[in-house]
Amino acid sequence: MTHTDDTERRKTTRHGGAFPVTIAVAGPLTLDGETVNYSANGVLIVAQGKIPIFVGFNGQNYRGFLVRASSVGDQTSYGIELVEPLQVQDER
Repeated sequence: MTHTDDTERRKTTRHGGAFPVTIAVAGPLTLDGETVNYSANGVLIVAQGKIPIFVGFNGQNYRGFLVRASSVGDQTSYGIELVEPLQVQDER
């Protein structure tokens, strides 16, 4: 099933905002998987498991998992599922 509207999959309301963050991988990591395709410049892989990370956001550290990454030009967007909810004060 293909979703054309991302809001159908959202568990909570999304808010816009640009805040500085820090992302760190939680130590050495090994995932078992297999290639989908490859070239001299890269490999697309499917694997079992999740990549645990830490996110530094607004003076707090949060645990989470990398769930998506996509590149456009020289930037990469990362989708992160947090273990505990963000504590953000709304300044409106």
